[in-house]
Amino acid sequence: MLVFTTFAGKRMLGMALALICIIGVLSVTGHLLFRQQPQPIRVGLHSSSSALAVEILRSYAGEVEIVALAGEDPAELLARGELDYLLSGQGAQGFEQRIVGHVVAAAVANYFDPREEISLRELENLLAQGSEQVLISEELALGNFFWSGHESFLPTAEVVAAVAADAHLLGLIPLQRRAPALRVLRVEGFDPREAEVLGSNYPLKSRLTVQKRPPSWREKLQAFLAKGQEDVLISYLRSAANPYWDPWHAQAKFGAAGDVMLDRDVKKAGLEKGWEWLFAEAAPMLRSMDFTFCNLECPLGSKGKFINMFQAPPEAIAGITYAGFDVVSLANNHILDCHHEGMQETIEILAENNIAGVGAGGNIEEARRPVIIEVNRITIGFVAYTEMWFVHAREPISWQATEVEPGVVPARLDYVWEDITALRSKVDIIVASFHWGKEYEEEPTAEQKALARTAVDAGADLVLGHHPHVLQGIEFYKQGVIAYSLGNFVFDQRLPGTQESMVLEFTLSGTGVLDMSIHPVYIQGMQPVILAGNRKAYLYKRIRELSLHLK
Repeated sequence: MLVFTTFAGKRMLGMALALICIIGVLSVTGHLLFRQQPQPIRVGLHSSSSALAVEILRSYAGEVEIVALAGEDPAELLARGELDYLLSGQGAQGFEQRIVGHVVAAAVANYFDPREEISLRELENLLAQGSEQVLISEELALGNFFWSGHESFLPTAEVVAAVAADAHLLGLIPLQRRAPALRVLRVEGFDPREAEVLGSNYPLKSRLTVQKRPPSWREKLQAFLAKGQEDVLISYLRSAANPYWDPWHAQAKFGAAGDVMLDRDVKKAGLEKGWEWLFAEAAPMLRSMDFTFCNLECPLGSKGKFINMFQAPPEAIAGITYAGFDVVSLANNHILDCHHEGMQETIEILAENNIAGVGAGGNIEEARRPVIIEVNRITIGFVAYTEMWFVHAREPISWQATEVEPGVVPARLDYVWEDITALRSKVDIIVASFHWGKEYEEEPTAEQKALARTAVDAGADLVLGHHPHVLQGIEFYKQGVIAYSLGNFVFDQRLPGTQESMVLEFTLSGTGVLDMSIHPVYIQGMQPVILAGNRKAYLYKRIRELSLHLK
């Protein structure tokens, strides 16, 4: 028994020592095989500037060392292991390439520059002359662009600001870094804002590739044990987290129109020809956008006490839904024309048809509550206000909402600031609608400008104005676009200027408003018609002049 116990004890001791040795070996082997890649990761960029790689690898800040390679041979640097990765437009011979995006350059001018396109030869000639008229973003300093030898590249934000402020300048910037104060020019007939240019002969584009240095024996073994899992950095570069993976990623088209009033002669036409007929000419364009907005200048329904001017029958909603409107402003001087009951019925009819009303409610808290929608993974918040000095009713009524009374949100500077600053962190884009100004006046009032700029200072991206019944100019203020008056859209007025209108089309992204297009409109027999040809050019010129002459 004693012999057996001693033998068993020695055996257990031997097994324990062997286990300790195995654990030690595995620990050392694991350390050798799986220790972290040396930091920082060295990423070369075939460019005279590191700006493109900095923008792409912003999520890796502090973990990568970016090396701009103006004259060095990237193939040798990769082969010697002096670079871990190479980003370029043309690649280094002898190394496998993976496509990780596309660098699409946009030629841009001041928004109200009359130019709409530029030829490649004209652009090449300007740059060959060393012209200071063309400013180039440092993110576009890739070696395979024909301007790579240009003497000076600037931060993208500086190019955008300079071109927006000077009608004589042109800029070359990354497509996804454009701003609404700039006009994107067609080049050789191609508009780079359309994703189809990727498969076209658009001359200002380059694919972006990544190459990796030869793996060490340790990395080969790691790759074998990982059973084919892709490199973490390459996986990142081939995802939407890389802003150059897809320059058209997660964008939405937003359309904004003016005043829609569906009573009086408009009502007669709607009852005779159908409510859809009123919008038949404009609906195809509106419905082609991802979502749209207008000011609803009348209550809908049959309830309430008539105390002012307008009320459209309940079936008039068919025209609004046919047009494709998703959000409407109710903050105006007519939504309570049939008292509180008429306003409430309007809100209910809109909700039944999946249309959101903003700027009015059962009390001031409800009326100030923003409408938030999500389109293509972009969140958009709407707020709406009306000036009160022009409100008229046939009997005493507050009109503006209170803590206990229904109504609209008055255009108070403190409300504007509080609402927009509170909303800013919750959404990607903020749209602020205002019913303001003087009827039939083409120049905005000082009060309009103060409200608009306060809204932008608070964080609004778009400010849309209604009520004057005529067009007013467009202002680019800081990061915001201010359209002081979109004019009538569906209305029966025939005074000078009241039949001229416009639809503004915006491209939105998670980072802000990318661009704006103006679609001139003329109201013919209560029908808004999207203009073309000479009539379009004439009205666009009018809008341009109104904008350039803003004081």
